[in-house]
Amino acid sequence: MTNIYCLVLSLLSLFTAAVVNMTTVPFSPPVSTLLTESTVKTLGTTSGVAVTDLPATVNPNIAQGRVLMLTAHPNEIIVGVTPDLTLQCTPGLIDDLSIIMLLQINHLLNGTRTPIVDVTPSGTRVSHVQYTNAKVAGHIPPSGVIGAYLTVTVSRPGVTDGGQYECSLSGLNSMQLLTTNRVTAVVSVLDLGELSSEIKELRERVREGAAKYEKLEEEVHELETARGVAFMASLTFDIDASSGRLALDMVTADTKGSFANGTYVTPETGNYLLVLQIAVKAGGHITADLRHNGRSLGRVIASGGSEDGQGSISVVAQLRKGEVIDVEVMQFSPSTRLLSSLATFLSGRML
Repeated sequence: MTNIYCLVLSLLSLFTAAVVNMTTVPFSPPVSTLLTESTVKTLGTTSGVAVTDLPATVNPNIAQGRVLMLTAHPNEIIVGVTPDLTLQCTPGLIDDLSIIMLLQINHLLNGTRTPIVDVTPSGTRVSHVQYTNAKVAGHIPPSGVIGAYLTVTVSRPGVTDGGQYECSLSGLNSMQLLTTNRVTAVVSVLDLGELSSEIKELRERVREGAAKYEKLEEEVHELETARGVAFMASLTFDIDASSGRLALDMVTADTKGSFANGTYVTPETGNYLLVLQIAVKAGGHITADLRHNGRSLGRVIASGGSEDGQGSISVVAQLRKGEVIDVEVMQFSPSTRLLSSLATFLSGRML
């Protein structure tokens, strides 16, 4: 048994030496996988500890949980703001290992596993040139898993430091068989520079929308002068949509005083050009009918995905004096918000 143990230990030494000289290796499934638990003991922090080989004693600052654990602090990087990213890996009490041969932290990115740091019975090592300035601390006990840990602290983390990380634990179990267990954690990234760019783009779109609305108002006023029968109504504020008549309450044009309570009562008989446009916030959905005396003249479907969305319809209808034009919301998603001042309106003019 001693000869087998020495042979396995020699093979592992060759394996870990090869890992140090490579930057990326393809994914491979773990030999065995531990079940996760929601209740574990809190890990102590070793942030700021320089690279060192600790004495072969249990570190009182490392709390031992029940399962193999990898913690990231913080779990979200704000680029240019977050001072440090600390990753800490500790074995669990149910890891049935008589001896630990390797404790390693890897970065899983774009289909590759990149070793960052590892600790063996001989001490800690940095496995990738990108992390040569990182602070690393770790310890492997002579036997068992009590007191074993590996910590790496990266200063001023950036966009490339986000993603999935993995802790890999290898050693001999009670049957003197080589066993490898793995656990992962995810670190998200918030890039304020990118967010600022998106805000700038959104503001530009708002300015463009406002300019289009002003132009539309000018056109409506021109129609009022040319034909004498015209109207336009929108919303004073963003509102939550609900089934039933859409409460258009801001009347920007109404040459005959015929628009009230969300409805337009035709002041004269003739052909009318009617335009309905509905806009929703990102993620929202609305289906609405443009109605003539309760009968649908056309339907608008507005859906917003990752951005605001809108839909519109234009119809020419022959209307008699005293007939009613309004908008009925047929479908809506919960808490849908309409865009009022930019793009939700009902307008019309007599041809």
